[in-house]
Amino acid sequence: MNKSFQDLLTAARTVENPPAALSAAIEAAEKHLDDPRREQIVEMARESLGREGAIEFDDDAVVSEGSDNGAYVEGWIWVDFEGTPLDKEKGE
Repeated sequence: MNKSFQDLLTAARTVENPPAALSAAIEAAEKHLDDPRREQIVEMARESLGREGAIEFDDDAVVSEGSDNGAYVEGWIWVDFEGTPLDKEKGE
């Protein structure tokens, strides 16, 4: 799980007498993370698109599945700065 999201979810769980909206958000996040279908979709993304060091998917990746025959899966895509104005090794 993304560290920031994990910290936020952990903090939200400690709120005493949380408002209904917060309780609903916590429940929705936990349901999403525990969904076997989501886990299967993430694994499909890894198998079909994943490339170590280039395109990666966390175990807790967010999945957005609509009515179409597929889903969007949150992932990490490496962007190389070499030779660009953002190059961190330029001039070393």
